[in-house]
Amino acid sequence: MEGGSQGNAAALHGCSSEEVAGGRLVLVPSASDRRFHGVAPPDGEHVVRVRALTPGGDFAIDDSPDTIQSSVAGRRYTAAAWVKATESTNGELVCIGLRERAGSDGEPVSDSYAAGIATVGEFREVGTFLVAEGTGNRISVHVFMDREEGGEGDAFLADAISIAEGPGGVTSGGGC
Repeated sequence: MEGGSQGNAAALHGCSSEEVAGGRLVLVPSASDRRFHGVAPPDGEHVVRVRALTPGGDFAIDDSPDTIQSSVAGRRYTAAAWVKATESTNGELVCIGLRERAGSDGEPVSDSYAAGIATVGEFREVGTFLVAEGTGNRISVHVFMDREEGGEGDAFLADAISIAEGPGGVTSGGGC
């Protein structure tokens, strides 16, 4: 990921053909496989499939450790991801969030969320920004679906998840 630690970059940026399910990564076919609707990923050859393990509620991909380990007060951080629905999630909201946390216990300081509608037809960019309230705080990104009526195995695809310092082309918006 840009602007952060490199330890989790491979798991999120470019997504290395992995599936996130219940906190563990499982290899899945590339996006060019017909099971992924034949649409090439926007960043490289592979995407991550984020899958619900239980019906209802939310399911997500989250950076761990937090990408930004030491924020600068007043600095703008921009998060973005490219997302695509599967048949079970077509037309649903996919959310992206930035969370600023302080101290060793991760006390919440601020957050920002935005949403976009995912479709099976194409990858779409979602993004948000956050202006850090403190110096030395951690900032994390997560991409998720929050669904009351969702089913076990529901999934969406994500690629090129990033956090960058400074202005970006995305705006913070509601829906999540």
